[in-house]
Amino acid sequence: MQYFGGKNRSGKLIASKLNSIIKEKEIENYVELFVGSGGVFKHIKCKNKIINDKEPLIIEFHKHIANGGKIELEYEDYYKDLEPIYNEFKKGNYGVTPLGVVGYVAYQCSFGGMKFQTFARNKLEKGRKRDYFKGGLSSLLKKQNYKNTKIFNLDFRDVQIPKNSLIYCDPPYKSTCGYSVEFDNVFFENYINELSKDNIVIISEYSKLENTDIYYSFEFTRGMRSGENKENETVKELLLSHKNNQLEKIKVLE
Repeated sequence: MQYFGGKNRSGKLIASKLNSIIKEKEIENYVELFVGSGGVFKHIKCKNKIINDKEPLIIEFHKHIANGGKIELEYEDYYKDLEPIYNEFKKGNYGVTPLGVVGYVAYQCSFGGMKFQTFARNKLEKGRKRDYFKGGLSSLLKKQNYKNTKIFNLDFRDVQIPKNSLIYCDPPYKSTCGYSVEFDNVFFENYINELSKDNIVIISEYSKLENTDIYYSFEFTRGMRSGENKENETVKELLLSHKNNQLEKIKVLE
């Protein structure tokens, strides 16, 4: 499922590093404060899990899948039939469609995975058209991913976190735009300072934050599309650990 700022491409790699910490430190509680579409979460192996996001429709999507719901809509042609449905959803006219399905459409069928921004449309080679709705179904989370998982739709600071948890944060990155909500980075950094006193905190970022160490870093290539122009961009991403946790660095790219 495409989601602006999501971790569908790098989620498995990130989760492997988090799972190593969980195993080494014998951690029983995993907390993800900004779960998004679940690109990291779906690969996590931990006894108990808590996932949260402030976006109501993305949480409805997770609850829908967790309860065994299916992502399906009746239509024949993606462009002729689904775009009018998309526009009605954008206006808040959901009818009897489950909110989890609306949440899927809101992101998966929007350009760049940005909630209800612009209907996603593209032409593939030899005139074939891409069906974004069907295209995201193969990568969806499964019901078993949610075993022993609590799901919340809260501001990150309102989530009740058990002590000795591993907390993974993928917040809106500093100096980036495109998110649908304003984010107080200063408050967030002060908040994780407190969290790190009783928990291990790992943060995804493009640049180092105050009071953090670079625990792991990696590069990946993401495709950028604009009209008929296609470009690839190499991105360096950091996994930051809080200095209070004193984790040993495992890989740092210069």
